[in-house]
Amino acid sequence: MRDATQTKLYRFGETTFDQVVSRDGIYLSGCHFSQFHIPNFLPSNSIKVFLGNRHLIVLNKKDGKCFAVGDNSNGQCAQHKEIRWIPSLQNTPIQIKSKILQVACGESHTMLLDHFGKLFAFGCGRNGRLGLGRNVLNRHFPHLVEVPTKSNENIEEDVRFSHVACGPMHTLACG
Repeated sequence: MRDATQTKLYRFGETTFDQVVSRDGIYLSGCHFSQFHIPNFLPSNSIKVFLGNRHLIVLNKKDGKCFAVGDNSNGQCAQHKEIRWIPSLQNTPIQIKSKILQVACGESHTMLLDHFGKLFAFGCGRNGRLGLGRNVLNRHFPHLVEVPTKSNENIEEDVRFSHVACGPMHTLACG
């Protein structure tokens, strides 16, 4: 087992993951550099990191499990709505039973693509960005995205996605 201090993420620029405060208690804005430790339960040689505006998702490429840290106010970290902020990576993966292959983060939403080609969405749903309908607000747990047909708005049975990407307030999935 490796020492937790061996692997670090280095972040640059403005960040809300930690506040930089001077000795006088004044917030220091602008560009800064800081370290974010990777816990022992994540193998450092097989992780991928994805950033939203104020949240971060870490994918363990070996087992397909995802872990979240940061702002959960819209559910973008897939935690109960009472949990508004996750200060550090915990050994509690996002609850998806299948192996995740791809992750995409928007400003305040997250999309997960599993090895079956199924797409899961959570976080802020304003303007339909989760693919769950225009009237869906926040989702605090992963929901399966199902694609309606153009003719009668029924759900297509066998849509398999191959890629997902997010902009700040929208999502693009290839299927």
